[in-house]
Amino acid sequence: MIEFDINGIKLYGFHGLYERERELGQFFKIDISYIMKKGKPYPDYTEVIKTATDVFLEHKYHYLEDVADALCDKILSLFHVESVKIRVTKLHPPLNIDVENVSCTVEKRK
Repeated sequence: MIEFDINGIKLYGFHGLYERERELGQFFKIDISYIMKKGKPYPDYTEVIKTATDVFLEHKYHYLEDVADALCDKILSLFHVESVKIRVTKLHPPLNIDVENVSCTVEKRK
Protein backbone atom coordinates (compact mmCIF):
# COMPACT_ATOMS: atom_id res chain seq x y z
CA MET A 1 0.00 0.00 0.00
CA ILE A 2 1.10 3.55 -0.72
CA GLU A 3 -0.14 6.64 1.11
CA PHE A 4 -0.30 10.03 -0.56
CA ASP A 5 -0.81 13.34 1.26
CA ILE A 6 -1.92 16.66 -0.17
CA ASN A 7 -1.83 19.31 2.54
CA GLY A 8 -2.83 22.93 2.84
CA ILE A 9 -5.27 23.48 -0.03
CA LYS A 10 -6.59 26.95 0.86
CA LEU A 11 -10.00 27.91 -0.47
CA TYR A 12 -12.57 30.61 0.16
CA GLY A 13 -15.95 29.03 0.79
CA PHE A 14 -19.44 29.73 2.03
CA HIS A 15 -19.91 27.01 4.64
CA GLY A 16 -21.05 27.28 8.23
CA LEU A 17 -23.87 26.99 10.69
CA TYR A 18 -24.54 30.72 10.73
CA GLU A 19 -26.25 32.41 7.80
CA ARG A 20 -23.63 35.18 7.73
CA GLU A 21 -20.92 32.55 7.17
CA ARG A 22 -22.78 31.21 4.15
CA GLU A 23 -23.33 34.75 2.82
CA LEU A 24 -19.94 36.40 3.49
CA GLY A 25 -17.72 33.34 3.28
CA GLN A 26 -14.37 32.66 4.89
CA PHE A 27 -11.09 30.82 4.36
CA PHE A 28 -10.74 27.08 4.80
CA LYS A 29 -7.87 24.63 4.51
CA ILE A 30 -8.23 21.09 3.19
CA ASP A 31 -5.82 18.21 3.80
CA ILE A 32 -6.24 14.99 1.83
CA SER A 33 -4.63 11.60 2.50
CA TYR A 34 -5.39 8.56 0.41
CA ILE A 35 -4.11 5.01 0.30
CA MET A 36 -3.71 2.98 -2.87
CA LYS A 37 -2.53 -0.48 -3.77
CA LYS A 38 0.86 -0.50 -5.43
CA GLY A 39 0.60 -0.86 -9.20
CA LYS A 40 -2.81 0.79 -9.61
CA PRO A 41 -2.99 3.84 -11.90
CA TYR A 42 -1.92 6.72 -9.67
CA PRO A 43 -4.12 9.81 -9.96
CA ASP A 44 -2.53 13.09 -10.96
CA TYR A 45 -2.36 15.29 -7.84
CA THR A 46 -3.82 18.18 -9.79
CA GLU A 47 -6.90 16.08 -10.63
CA VAL A 48 -7.44 15.21 -6.97
CA ILE A 49 -7.06 18.88 -6.02
CA LYS A 50 -9.41 19.99 -8.82
CA THR A 51 -12.00 17.42 -7.74
CA ALA A 52 -11.79 18.55 -4.11
CA THR A 53 -12.04 22.20 -5.14
CA ASP A 54 -15.08 21.56 -7.35
CA VAL A 55 -16.94 19.68 -4.60
CA PHE A 56 -15.99 22.29 -2.00
CA LEU A 57 -17.29 25.18 -4.11
CA GLU A 58 -20.37 23.40 -5.49
CA HIS A 59 -22.60 23.71 -2.38
CA LYS A 60 -22.95 25.72 0.82
CA TYR A 61 -22.69 23.22 3.67
CA HIS A 62 -23.81 23.89 7.24
CA TYR A 63 -21.31 21.52 8.86
CA LEU A 64 -17.62 20.81 8.31
CA GLU A 65 -18.30 17.08 8.54
CA ASP A 66 -20.71 17.35 5.59
CA VAL A 67 -18.01 19.03 3.50
CA ALA A 68 -15.45 16.36 4.43
CA ASP A 69 -17.98 13.56 3.83
CA ALA A 70 -18.83 14.84 0.33
CA LEU A 71 -15.13 15.16 -0.52
CA CYS A 72 -14.44 11.59 0.63
CA ASP A 73 -17.35 10.19 -1.39
CA LYS A 74 -16.27 11.95 -4.58
CA ILE A 75 -12.62 10.95 -4.33
CA LEU A 76 -13.54 7.32 -3.58
CA SER A 77 -15.88 7.25 -6.57
CA LEU A 78 -13.47 8.78 -9.11
CA PHE A 79 -10.05 7.40 -8.23
CA HIS A 80 -8.54 3.94 -7.62
CA VAL A 81 -8.01 4.49 -3.90
CA GLU A 82 -8.61 2.06 -1.03
CA SER A 83 -9.31 4.74 1.55
CA VAL A 84 -9.34 8.49 1.89
CA LYS A 85 -9.06 10.82 4.87
CA ILE A 86 -10.11 14.46 4.62
CA ARG A 87 -9.51 17.18 7.17
CA VAL A 88 -11.43 20.42 6.64
CA THR A 89 -10.21 23.34 8.73
CA LYS A 90 -12.13 26.57 9.18
CA LEU A 91 -9.48 29.26 9.60
CA HIS A 92 -10.37 32.03 12.05
CA PRO A 93 -13.96 30.94 12.82
CA PRO A 94 -16.37 33.74 13.77
CA LEU A 95 -16.57 32.99 17.50
CA ASN A 96 -16.67 35.30 20.50
CA ILE A 97 -13.43 33.78 21.79
CA ASP A 98 -9.93 33.72 20.35
CA VAL A 99 -9.65 30.47 18.39
CA GLU A 100 -7.12 29.96 15.62
CA ASN A 101 -9.17 27.32 13.80
CA VAL A 102 -11.58 24.42 14.08
CA SER A 103 -11.40 21.27 12.01
CA CYS A 104 -13.15 18.02 11.28
CA THR A 105 -11.65 14.82 9.89
CA VAL A 106 -13.60 12.13 8.05
CA GLU A 107 -12.09 8.84 6.89
CA LYS A 108 -13.78 6.37 4.55
CA ARG A 109 -12.84 3.08 2.89
CA LYS A 110 -14.20 1.29 -0.15
